[in-house]
Amino acid sequence: MLHAAFTIKELRELSKRAGATMELNAPKDAFAETVLAAAKSDRARKRLIELMGKLHVPDIEDPPPPPPLDADRMIRIQFQRVPVGFVGDSNSKLTAVRMQRTELDGEPAAGQRATPVAASEYELPCGLALRAVGYKSSPIDDAPFDPKRGVVPSGAGGRVDGGDGQLYVCGWFRRGPNGVILTNVTDAQEVSSALLADRADGKLSGGGGPCGGGDAVRETLAVQGKPLIDFDAWQRIDALEVARGEAVGKVREKIVTVDEMLDAASA
Repeated sequence: MLHAAFTIKELRELSKRAGATMELNAPKDAFAETVLAAAKSDRARKRLIELMGKLHVPDIEDPPPPPPLDADRMIRIQFQRVPVGFVGDSNSKLTAVRMQRTELDGEPAAGQRATPVAASEYELPCGLALRAVGYKSSPIDDAPFDPKRGVVPSGAGGRVDGGDGQLYVCGWFRRGPNGVILTNVTDAQEVSSALLADRADGKLSGGGGPCGGGDAVRETLAVQGKPLIDFDAWQRIDALEVARGEAVGKVREKIVTVDEMLDAASA
């Protein structure tokens, strides 16, 4: 439960969908006291777990039973299951997804790892599968990287583990692809506070000189031949997206390639 990637708002709205029956399948110990204790310090996570507990239907066999006959739709969220393959008929039509149960290692925590359970595979009848690939960060130069989680390992305030105290990370690069915009705003505030505190303590004066600030960033980008998007350039991008959206009856039409964004910024 601690590693659920959706938000309480998403789950609540999904559970209230008209004409649908909803249930959440998870092992018996998913709502154990140790799990609830681990969520105490995170109010949003605690509320999410409480809502999931109300939807919890334990001890569902594999594969789970079909939805009730009187249900127009069945929404079933299953934890500790992982797809390992697809099954098709002689006409290459999808007939099932091959699933495998997993178990969590270690004490309850958001970063727990899941290990496949041997000889636990089963086939889930299926006529349509949607592949949600998600998001995974790429490593950057001179920074440690966890390729499995797709994050830069960090400690309090986003200070990068094993660094010299002058490298910080926030957002998905720090936590992985979860949470909403406000989650990342809060994360950025925490990291910014740590950075300012370290500067006040004299920890950011590498080489004995003062910090370069924004001028140093601009100079570095210029030397490297990389573009810089300032506020005026961002406003040009924003205006183009809004104009494109108005033309098709939308709030905005997002620019989805870097090259086109840079063209709009320099227009």
